[in-house]
Amino acid sequence: SLGFGPALADYYWLQAVQAVGGDVRMTPELGEYLGRVIDVVTTLDPWVDHPYRFAAIWLTESEENVRTANRLLERGIEYHPDEWRNYFYLGFNHFFYLLENEAAADILATASTKPGAPRYLPRLVARLRSESAELDVASVFLNELLRSSEDEAAIAGYRAALDEIE
Repeated sequence: SLGFGPALADYYWLQAVQAVGGDVRMTPELGEYLGRVIDVVTTLDPWVDHPYRFAAIWLTESEENVRTANRLLERGIEYHPDEWRNYFYLGFNHFFYLLENEAAADILATASTKPGAPRYLPRLVARLRSESAELDVASVFLNELLRSSEDEAAIAGYRAALDEIE
């Protein structure tokens, strides 16, 4: 890139956006192409933000594509460790596409500690842990959140989740 990594990354970013623009049917092959292009974008300019989540949204047609999206999201987390949305999409992929509830719960638990994370994430984590037969872990997690929270609305939500577990 001869020192023009970000500019070249922008060129490839436009290629990715154009590939899914219009009336396009997503296929595993298109997902593979997008995975390669987004990998180039984030290699040339790893501090970009949106392409990581773009990959998470579009790379869903096959398990291989979801795993590619997850690798890209992990890179995004490396460069943007306080961006809760990257953790959220990674956790969602593990839960929804890969059926890996424990991994999803762990990732979403981390997301819930990041600035700007929505208040419902801890409750979602508790639900995921309870569905994978980790009721004790979910209970401990919620009790810890109860002890550390000062937000009355969040406390009410945590109590409701505890009641649900019991």
